[in-house]
Amino acid sequence: IVDQDTVQDPVQFVIGMLAALTGAALWINAANILRAPISTTHAIIGGIVGVAVFAIGVDAVVWPEISLITLGWFLSPMASAGAAVLIFAFIRSELLGVQNKVRAARTWIPILIAAMAALFTLFLIAKGLANVWTPTTPILTTAVLGAFIAALVISGPYIRRSSMGLANRNQTVQALFRVPLIVAGGFLAFSHGANDIANIAGPVTAILHVQQTSDLSLSLDIPIWVFVLGALGLSCGLLFFSSGMVKVVATRITKINPVRAYAIAMATASTVTAASWIGLPVSTTQIAVGAIFGIGIYRE
Repeated sequence: IVDQDTVQDPVQFVIGMLAALTGAALWINAANILRAPISTTHAIIGGIVGVAVFAIGVDAVVWPEISLITLGWFLSPMASAGAAVLIFAFIRSELLGVQNKVRAARTWIPILIAAMAALFTLFLIAKGLANVWTPTTPILTTAVLGAFIAALVISGPYIRRSSMGLANRNQTVQALFRVPLIVAGGFLAFSHGANDIANIAGPVTAILHVQQTSDLSLSLDIPIWVFVLGALGLSCGLLFFSSGMVKVVATRITKINPVRAYAIAMATASTVTAASWIGLPVSTTQIAVGAIFGIGIYRE
């Protein structure tokens, strides 16, 4: 984001990073009060850019990188919206729009659950665990195929048992998606947290390192307590202040039911994974909201 060769003063660096963190924190909390779903990643990036321009000048910013990030702001929500519409349209056609909905559910829902398990396995490895483990292609392929087969073997009998005696209507299909979606939500939250912790741990570790050593090379190891601090902050924010934002995302954009939520989760995971693969910095929040908008536009 900032050309390291332009940063020469350790004291200025520490003050600048503190200012960027403070600015991002104030903006994110203001957005929470206004119930506006924004990207914490983009907030801290904006704070760092603002400090660099003010303290050093516009030449200090690596503008090609900022251009790539800005491109991701526009392309990734549009891509997730398109993916969510395609997935939802398929479910409408093959499950909700057929005569025998129970039979279609027994055929397609295990396959959809297996696809979700495979995609989230890929998502977890590519996005959530990218900072601690980079597997080889054979290992990654085996893990994804293993998740698909295991989910298919487990979900097939589960869906058959759960659908016995249920009426042939759309509510039956919705009900059969509920438990798999709880698991998918957990996977998505895990990867989101594993990625967004960098917004806290990176600047804090850089400040501590430069303050202690005056070394601006920033080849550093992150202390465990910094991760714990970030995890506690994320957890407390979720526990005490997230209900309003959850209501906005769940009800204010468009009405979400289990089938639509499945399309949103799959679209979010696939878009974020694809962006990670090509090296495009994106916001999971914006991608999820883009998928919700896509479903709303398709419905209404």
